[in-house]
Amino acid sequence: MDPNTNHIVIHEFPPIFRIYKDGHVERLKGTEVLPPLVNPKTVVQSKDITISPEYVIRPTITLRT
Repeated sequence: MDPNTNHIVIHEFPPIFRIYKDGHVERLKGTEVLPPLVNPKTVVQSKDITISPEYVIRPTITLRT
C-alpha cells in the first residue's frame, strides 16, 4: 500500500471526527471515552453517541460480542 494514501480523508463529520482511507479515526473534538455497555441477554455491546446536538443526532452504536 502506498504510504501517501494513509492520510486521505474518506469521511468527515466536523467538528467530531475524520475517517481516513487506511481506517484510522481522528477525533477533532475532545470527547470523554467510556467503554460500551454489554447486555448479557442479547450479547450485544451498545453505546449512545452524540454527532450533532444542534440537530439532535444521537445514534446508538452496537457491536456483537
